[in-house]
Amino acid sequence: MDRENAVIEEIKTKLESIPSAPGVYLMKDVEGEVIYVGKALCLKKRVRSYFQSILSSTGAASSRDARPAARHLATKTADIEFIVTRNENEAFILENNLIKKIKPRYNIRLRDDKTFLSLKVDLQQPFPSIVPIRRVRKDGAQYFGPYSSARAVRATLRLLRTLSPLRSCSEREFRNRSRPCIQYQIRRCSGPCCGLISEEDYRTDLEVALKVLRGEVRELRDELMRRMDEAAQKLEFEAAAILRDQIRGLEHFSMPQKVENSRYDDADVLGYYRESGISEVLVLFFRNGKLVASSPFCFELPLEPEELLSQFVLRYYGESRHVPRMIFLPLAIPDMKGIATFLRNRRKGAVAISVPKKGDAAKLTDMANENARLSQQASRGMKQIAAGIAEALREQLELERAPLRIEGVDISNTGGSEAVGSVVHFKDGEPLKSRYRRFRVKTVGAADDYAMMREVLGRRLRRGRDEDNLPDLLLVDGGVGHVAAAVQAACEAGVTNLEIAGLAKGDSRARAVVTPSSGDEQPGAAKIDRVFRPGRRDPIDLPVDSGEFRLLQRIRDEAHRFAITYHRKVRGKQSLASSLDEVPGLGEAKRQTLLVRFGGLRGLKRASLEEIMAVEGIGPVLARRIADRLTKNESSS
Repeated sequence: MDRENAVIEEIKTKLESIPSAPGVYLMKDVEGEVIYVGKALCLKKRVRSYFQSILSSTGAASSRDARPAARHLATKTADIEFIVTRNENEAFILENNLIKKIKPRYNIRLRDDKTFLSLKVDLQQPFPSIVPIRRVRKDGAQYFGPYSSARAVRATLRLLRTLSPLRSCSEREFRNRSRPCIQYQIRRCSGPCCGLISEEDYRTDLEVALKVLRGEVRELRDELMRRMDEAAQKLEFEAAAILRDQIRGLEHFSMPQKVENSRYDDADVLGYYRESGISEVLVLFFRNGKLVASSPFCFELPLEPEELLSQFVLRYYGESRHVPRMIFLPLAIPDMKGIATFLRNRRKGAVAISVPKKGDAAKLTDMANENARLSQQASRGMKQIAAGIAEALREQLELERAPLRIEGVDISNTGGSEAVGSVVHFKDGEPLKSRYRRFRVKTVGAADDYAMMREVLGRRLRRGRDEDNLPDLLLVDGGVGHVAAAVQAACEAGVTNLEIAGLAKGDSRARAVVTPSSGDEQPGAAKIDRVFRPGRRDPIDLPVDSGEFRLLQRIRDEAHRFAITYHRKVRGKQSLASSLDEVPGLGEAKRQTLLVRFGGLRGLKRASLEEIMAVEGIGPVLARRIADRLTKNESSS
């Protein structure tokens, strides 16, 4: 009690010293860890609002009760620091930077937040291509999107290429190609790399694609119809057929949108819902008057809705994301004008933040709120399902607790060379990619999977032990031997309470199989996945149609995919380095000069023929050999 009173007295003293100026405040717990970072136009007024119950008892403040969330933070706070800034905009920037650096417990974190894909067209180039990209920059290019999935982007690009034969190659390929590729042969590219189309005609084709991306489908269709009629009248039937196919392709873009409002050509609408201490924020993206995507975010933080939304807007748009012209909020947030000014500086253009009360915008915020509610209910339902699956795993695998956090481990190598390991993390049945890890095997030279597994797991578990960050269940890809290697790695790392299991093909089980020739079911045997546990010789057979069996398979397959992807990347780099050894006339000294000049193999791959020729000691003939070797290596990998 004496210590608690001492903390209260120290906080009261700190509150008296806080100035009435803009800045950032940091709340710390008894161990000195920063638990919350906030910003304020008036530090004194904002910080004192958290401690109304303390101050009111002494008559130092009004008797107005503090907000529930504020009282929660006050009970966790043992010390306060503050940093004064010259203005509110600097406070926003400083708060954002401190949150990203410190990651306080009670500030929102956009975990597993994906930046949606957009399509970029750089009109400053003579022959622009349409490129998928995640970061929208102020570089003079035109951006379209965002798109809700990579699949949607690929589908859009495929259709655009049937409408307009634009190039799809990389800049390095475009600069170094001497003859047209297969895309030209199948009429998906007009061959600008080899001078087979003029810049003016290429721009005409590009404008067709740009009109589609802008949503000007009706106008484009009328124009294509007119051009097709003209071609038919001139008996240019081949050109007319191409235009006919383009018109048919436009039908995919002319499907009516369920949500459309031409007034909001560049707007984000935020929805909010809170239940049982869990807040859900959902963003609806309107581009060119159409709803193109949505993105939900879930937070379990003791923050008032206004403060949480204020933090969200700053954290979400304070990154490298596109800042829209209009942001509609479901409720007013503190410092709304200051945040609008901050975002205008980021966007370098007008930004309007408002809370609509009536009209179409109010209907859109209502729709966003309803979608936030449905999203949270769906998430809660998925968590309940995941909890049920975890409980089933606990019973069937005889675990001490239900495994809500499971890590999968796999090894990938080619005959023992370029060996790598992967660790994937699943929480509540879903991948948590921020916790994925990959390893280069350093101490094992031969093709020994068990030794490689011990090395990778030893490194992972030692760090997890030190950080008190271990999963509920460790799943290895393999049977008895791999499980034994994992147990040995855990013992050597000093981890004694870790649950371990392996998933591998077991003995054959008789079942009905369908033969390709007859299509009839015939008795047969197939090897299926079985679970292996330490101390048990016999595997555990889980029901093949159960959720727990499918979850373990999914984790094993994801670990395998992650390991294979990294192994191919490592092997590709080694292959590229080896391919340079095969270039006639390129000795060790010149090779090192190239790598230093371009900052490694990746930079050398992106270099143009002219840039390679500019390196001292590299003539035109040798530069062409190097470029050809790099192109050949890239196409074969």
